[in-house]
Amino acid sequence: SRMAAVAQMGAGLAHELNNPVAGILGLSQLAVIKGPEQQKEYLRKIEAEALRCRDVLRLLTRFSSGERSMREATKMGDFLSEVLLLIKSSLAEGQVETENKVEESLELDLDRPLMAQALTQLFLSLRSELLPGGTILLESKGQQGQAVISIHMVGEQRPRGDDWLASGMGFWVARYAMQEHGGALVENDGENDLMYELHFGEGNVG
Repeated sequence: SRMAAVAQMGAGLAHELNNPVAGILGLSQLAVIKGPEQQKEYLRKIEAEALRCRDVLRLLTRFSSGERSMREATKMGDFLSEVLLLIKSSLAEGQVETENKVEESLELDLDRPLMAQALTQLFLSLRSELLPGGTILLESKGQQGQAVISIHMVGEQRPRGDDWLASGMGFWVARYAMQEHGGALVENDGENDLMYELHFGEGNVG
């Protein structure tokens, strides 16, 4: 199951790196045939794309692990922002926005590589549910020593057809990761939008 999670995450990150790498190649080719002034502008764009690649690889290095890691205290607001940064290009391609309202003070004990792999796939699956113009909204709340992160699907959703079978892998990985943390992934159909909740057990609350 962990190998499946790593493979799914790797496929998503390969796509994330492909866009800036293609940009670097195209811009460098144009710079060769343009004049000095235009070359400066292309070089600035190449630098920006290269920095994007560096950021993705840095985060991947932090999240990747061949063995089960020790759980560590994790600021969830920052952690979720890092995960969303990894799939920024994929979300933009689907014209889906994200809004992270998770409280900065919320701290949980996580197996960071496992949870990063799970959330990466979960958010990519949620992106496939929304039509262009939709938003994935993240919020947090506490209840009797437990922590809950709600994921609101704001906007028009796609019908669940054949594509749903492929995206369902992301939900399976997320459920597995939550179970490993003594919690659960819960689906709730609201009046205005579909909402998922990540329930973390008492042992994970910092």
